[in-house]
Amino acid sequence: MEEQEQHPLFFGARGLHGYKLQASDGEVGHVEDLYFDEERWVVRYLVVRTGPWLFGRSVLITPLAITGVYPESKCVAVSLTKEQVKNSPDTDTDRPISRQIENELFVYYDFPVYWGGAGLWGAHSTPTGALAEHGNEEAEQSDVEPENESKLRSCNEVTGYHVNAVDGEVGKVRDFWFECETWRVRYLQIELTKTEKSKQILASTRSVDQVVWAASSVQMNHGTEKFRFAPTYSPGSVITRDLEHDICNHFELHRYWERPPEL
Repeated sequence: MEEQEQHPLFFGARGLHGYKLQASDGEVGHVEDLYFDEERWVVRYLVVRTGPWLFGRSVLITPLAITGVYPESKCVAVSLTKEQVKNSPDTDTDRPISRQIENELFVYYDFPVYWGGAGLWGAHSTPTGALAEHGNEEAEQSDVEPENESKLRSCNEVTGYHVNAVDGEVGKVRDFWFECETWRVRYLQIELTKTEKSKQILASTRSVDQVVWAASSVQMNHGTEKFRFAPTYSPGSVITRDLEHDICNHFELHRYWERPPEL
């Protein structure tokens, strides 16, 4: 029972589609996409399509603003007001999000930036930890990285990408599973299409060698046989610690929960 209580809570990116975004004073809109950081495999933003009250404009919502995700009511609660969202910097979500645009958002909302530190969120492993220390770190908002190239990728875009093993194609990306506490993408849900019988599996993002954007493909560092005989995942089912044990054992990966929390 104790291990179950400590077990990280996972959400699938596709499962969040359509969730309503609830501000402190009313509904803002609904989730239509997620952006992840291609270097750290962390969800950095929800893309929310606002309602008629804001002319259907799409806005970026950082996990730093999220106070809870509630599957029962299909709702994401945030610590923002509708007025704050309304007056946030305009962002064209159909174009790459530059670091300059990100910095404008963090300055506007007075949130600590996530880059420039050893952790997933600045010097911390969770958005909660970063918020708790916010204000104790001087000039954090001015430490903007010089490059302007986007490091963010759309989950909607990458869904459907070909998945290649070291010796051939094995299937396609169907979903992204991330921890609610850290927002780190731990697993890719892959549909195996190059085997005699189609099935779906979960593969750790630690097994990703690179994402080849020009080829719309994900290159993994295992052979096809590893994927063929990987533990089966039933779409929509809860990711249990037992399943994670099986995945780590099969792919010969260290159990990440048995070491100090990653920064």
